[in-house]
Amino acid sequence: MKYKNVWDDLTRKMGYWVDLENPYITFENSYIETCWYLLKMLHEKKLLYKGYTIQPYSPAAGTGLSSHELNQPGTYRNVKDTSVIAQFKIAEGQVLPTEEDLDGAYFLAWTTTPWTLPSNCALAVGEKINYVAVQTFNPYTFKPIRVILAKDLLGKYFPEKNAELKLEDYKEGDKAIPFKVVAE
Repeated sequence: MKYKNVWDDLTRKMGYWVDLENPYITFENSYIETCWYLLKMLHEKKLLYKGYTIQPYSPAAGTGLSSHELNQPGTYRNVKDTSVIAQFKIAEGQVLPTEEDLDGAYFLAWTTTPWTLPSNCALAVGEKINYVAVQTFNPYTFKPIRVILAKDLLGKYFPEKNAELKLEDYKEGDKAIPFKVVAE
């Protein structure tokens, strides 16, 4: 309990809504006994079973590892992962800080957790991030499209060599898709 005030402060700052006045404390007997009681009830209802799952394991400690332990310094490494680029259409009547007509434009957003997309109802944009509007073609429908993305990430989605290609020369199915930055 030495750092409870620090924990409570962090909890408030990150907007995590819990009862800080009456917290459950995992080392208290009332909490432990409640967990055992709930396990007993699940067992009596035959809701517990033996199964198999992938468990991160520490050969040094001879134990399983929690997600917290996996985030300790030295345990992280870069890996390539499949990602999805979603298009979020700008709401009708939305005023954007640009002289270009962006009606019908889409924000691009990257995710490696595509199962969360059906629950998306909004997209956050950064006040201090520079964005660019890009005229290009949808790589799946081949139709012209205007997209908005962070300027610093332009090269991640649009290869620099394609900037030399002319929009009017594009033909449906071309692998190299031209683009042009039309606003910032």
